[in-house]
Amino acid sequence: MKSAIRLPVVAVALALCLSGADSAASGQIPVYVSLAGSGTIRLRIADGVVMPCDAGSGNRMLFDGELAAGQSLVLSSEHCVCVEQTYGAFRKTNWGPARIVCNAPRGYRRVYPFIRVDLTTQRPLGG
Repeated sequence: MKSAIRLPVVAVALALCLSGADSAASGQIPVYVSLAGSGTIRLRIADGVVMPCDAGSGNRMLFDGELAAGQSLVLSSEHCVCVEQTYGAFRKTNWGPARIVCNAPRGYRRVYPFIRVDLTTQRPLGG
């Protein structure tokens, strides 16, 4: 009787392990982007570590458009992302410096299973 119960439990556990391994093997890391403040900004997020974010070689553009305060995005990256945004009074043209954001922040030993980018309409990321 005990072996009949163990077989379905083992099968489910094995299926869960294998499905998790497939997603980890794909190398895709979720990227969570949020915007605080008021109004709308322009935003570029690229998969890669080349700055500026819209540089043709080395980056793959994930998002290039407008984002309104209170909105959020969920993207997917293979490793670090390059982030550029407009801010302040001239939100169509006032681009801040490009920043690289990774799931293992510099100076920390922990590697997170996601990348989090918290933006504001008043100042650039890291500013």
